[in-house]
Amino acid sequence: MANNMTSISNLLTDTSIHDAGILDIPFIFDLVVRGSLDGSFTDSFLTSTGHIAIFLSLLASVRFFSKLQFLGPRNRKHGKDMDRELLVFTHQGEPIGFLQIKTAQEEDGSIVKLIDKCAIKYELRGQGHGTNMINLFVAMQPANTKLLAYCNKYAQSMQHIFRYMHFRRTTVGKGLNLYTLGNFEQEQLDAIAVNTR
Repeated sequence: MANNMTSISNLLTDTSIHDAGILDIPFIFDLVVRGSLDGSFTDSFLTSTGHIAIFLSLLASVRFFSKLQFLGPRNRKHGKDMDRELLVFTHQGEPIGFLQIKTAQEEDGSIVKLIDKCAIKYELRGQGHGTNMINLFVAMQPANTKLLAYCNKYAQSMQHIFRYMHFRRTTVGKGLNLYTLGNFEQEQLDAIAVNTR
């Protein structure tokens, strides 16, 4: 189910997305903690237990470790196994952002990818890097892929990017908006919204 070639580049902007390695985890961990401080991620990541949880989540999303069972059971959402992947977004060879993705395959053969977490370095926000990162990620998906992303009310930049890229917005409660791209039936969106509450 998982795409073995997870790398794409945009030569015009000197950016790329590739699989994260274990050495990328400190950089990504720092972005998650900073995002928790500004409200983009849950503040539960700011506790010592939260630090452990996010570290294990990131480690389990690195391609090599995502196949190992000792890191915990595979994620299950809506009765489906979900693969995890962790991607690093680079500009001029330097890491400046990341995407944490959960992937499931539908009964009809389509692939659903949830953008679970994503962030750009704070000092580089507002320069188009987030839009470029999401554009590259969308471009590397097979035609039958459906994309999902949840945004809380504080993730204004990400909400702006998803609206700009014509993702469909659905309010699901708990201060969350669901953004979708792909051929979702209304019943699927309703089921996702109910399972979120």
